[in-house]
Formats: sequence, structure tokens, C-alpha cells
Amino acid sequence: MPVIATIIMILLCGMLLVAVGMIIWLSIDIYFSRFKIEKHPVLVAMVEKALHDITSREKIHVFNKSFEDINVDKVDRDKWALGMYIHINSKRQQKRAAKTLVEILALETEHNMSYRELAKLNGHETEITAEDFMFPKILLAQDKLMKWGLIDYYGTYFHEIGHHFAVKTVGNNHTELDANQCGHQIILENLPYFFQSFSEFNYEYRANMKKLSRGEKLKAYCGYLVYYIKNRKTIIKKWQKNS
Repeated sequence: MPVIATIIMILLCGMLLVAVGMIIWLSIDIYFSRFKIEKHPVLVAMVEKALHDITSREKIHVFNKSFEDINVDKVDRDKWALGMYIHINSKRQQKRAAKTLVEILALETEHNMSYRELAKLNGHETEITAEDFMFPKILLAQDKLMKWGLIDYYGTYFHEIGHHFAVKTVGNNHTELDANQCGHQIILENLPYFFQSFSEFNYEYRANMKKLSRGEKLKAYCGYLVYYIKNRKTIIKKWQKNS
């Protein structure tokens, strides 16, 4: 009897430990599913630097627009996009656009007014702006994205950068999945691995993208823990300021 009781006790203790472990794991998953990057200025700075470095290196122009402005030419509202990547394929057209851009910027600098204002001054009405000749470029529906949070804005931003690299590697006939994969690879190359804890950065929520394994999640969680310990004072100060 004492042996049986001991075995039962060991089994119960083991089951209890497993249950506690599952609860802790689930709690961590919930924490990251509701993660607000706005509360972490160090992480925001990391992301902003990565985005600035990538767009500067690739000479990508980025513009924040309204949701309506980005989709002004789309009749079907169900197909409206939160972001858009626009580029020119033809080398000849690229050179022509670049030349026109230089001319417009020179005029604006010389007269200290926009091209539209200059045209109006000369008796002409035009909708043309310098931005129209800036390629490649990314348009982001900041007003719509920021309603969900900064992390959604960044997730879409990297997705659009993914389109840029998909064009370079796959071509113009690339798919949204190609853009997701390229965007995800850029994130892995430019941000610490613990960013994979956030679904908007590991693209787990996007169609056909694989989910992180438990081992990958554990690696990301441990990396985040190290970050948190190092920056806990800044994080706590931010929380106190917003509370």
C-alpha cells in the first residue's frame, strides 16, 4: 500500500506540474497576442531604425496616406488595401520619372512653393506633385492601421517592403505569399529573434505562413526576457507615464 500511495502521489505531482506548465505557457501566449509595442520605446526605436536603414539603402520612398486616398481608384471596397507598393519596370520610364522629379524639386526650391502653387500662379490647374514621380514607393493607410495599433502598422510596413524584394527576386508576377515570405525574411535579418513572439512580425496570422514551433517560441520568449530585464526601468517608466 505505501508503494502504491507513493506512485499515485508522484503521478499526481507530475500531472500538477504539467498543468501548471500549460497554464504558464498559455498565459505567455496570451501576453504576446495582446502585446502593445507602444509601451516599449526601445523596441519602437529598433523597428524605426531597421525600417529607415532598409528604405534608405533600397531608395524606397514612404508616404502615410488615408485609407480612402490609397484606394481612391478601387470601386470594390472589399478589395481595399491597407498598404501599397508602387514601382516602374521600364528603365527608360524610371529615368524619365527621375528627371522630371529633379526638375520639379528644383522649381519648388527656387520659388519656395509647391508645384501646384507654381502652376496656379501661371494660370494652370494641376493635380501633379513631386510625389507622383518618386519610385519605388510605399503607401500606408496610417489612419486605419493605427486604430489597431502601431504593431499592425509595422507589420504592414514590412509586408510592403516584402513586395519590393519579391519584385527583385521573383519578378512582377509574384504573389502575396511571396511578399509575406520576403518581408518575414527581412524581419529575421534586421531585428532580434524575439520579435518572432509577435504575430505581426512572424506573420503567423497571414495565410499559408507556418506557425512557430514550441522550440522557436521558447527561443523567442527567452530572448524577450533578456530584453525585458535589461530595459525594465524604461518599460516601467513608460507604463507609469501612461497609467
